[in-house]
Amino acid sequence: MFKKILSVLLIGILLSGGMAFGATRNVVARADGEGQIGTSAKNWDAAYIETMNSDNMVITTPDNANTVSLAVTNNDTTNNPTTMQITNATTGAGVFIDQNADGIAFAIDSEATGATVFQVEGANTSGQVAKILSAGAGVGLLIDQNGAGVALSIEGTVNGGWLVSDAQPYFLVQADGSQTNVAADGADYTVTWVTETLDIGANFTGNTFTAPVTGKYLMCVSVLLNNAAWGDCTSIEIKIKASNREIINLQGATGYLGDANTTLVMSHIMDMDAADTCIIEIRQTDGTAQTDIGTNSRWTGMLLM
Repeated sequence: MFKKILSVLLIGILLSGGMAFGATRNVVARADGEGQIGTSAKNWDAAYIETMNSDNMVITTPDNANTVSLAVTNNDTTNNPTTMQITNATTGAGVFIDQNADGIAFAIDSEATGATVFQVEGANTSGQVAKILSAGAGVGLLIDQNGAGVALSIEGTVNGGWLVSDAQPYFLVQADGSQTNVAADGADYTVTWVTETLDIGANFTGNTFTAPVTGKYLMCVSVLLNNAAWGDCTSIEIKIKASNREIINLQGATGYLGDANTTLVMSHIMDMDAADTCIIEIRQTDGTAQTDIGTNSRWTGMLLM
């Protein structure tokens, strides 16, 4: 008798065109005729399964069977009903997928042109629409785009549609005025940065920024030169020096009537690989070694993409 009831139950799930937990308590198996278990009125959309202190439904596929464990097919192209709906009234997981072997835990394959493969909607503005937690050393979310199209698109009206990440690498450092009388021998000297105003990701150490990931980094630097020796030098330059390339801002002494305070400013997008480093250097070609690095000198950088 139990096997007969279980058979009717599974047929009802596969043929009814949908499955909903929490609907009318009856199971209907419909092929050429009709079948029903329970005393409630017929409801072609409902299969209700209730157990006590155990799994509601367990489907096991034999080893090497190479078959689908559970298939739910909806052939109604006229009304476009929901094929499968799971309603969860508790604080637990509505759907829990546990992968114990190598392979894909969850896969969606759509061959329909222009179809939405996966869509998540949230009506509760105080909750989270989608949340991904990774407890292992692997990637929490991997998006692999092998064809033409958009790999990741984030759109919305909240916050103007911006994508905000609290972990985006960013730093802001400042000099303290202790670097004085820069040598005037034409050699490169590293600018020292004593005060770290911000360092998201802890990627700035000493006077060096180290890229945590491969990407494009925006570097902006402003170096205040106090008592710059424009009276007898040829030029003074500052340099953004990274592992892959270096960008120079060279200021000639032509046009200066004598020694003066000067601010040299530059910015550039640097392509950096993971673990690449970047520093700021200064060079005075000749003249008197009297140029000081002022306290208003600042350097900031951030990962763009």
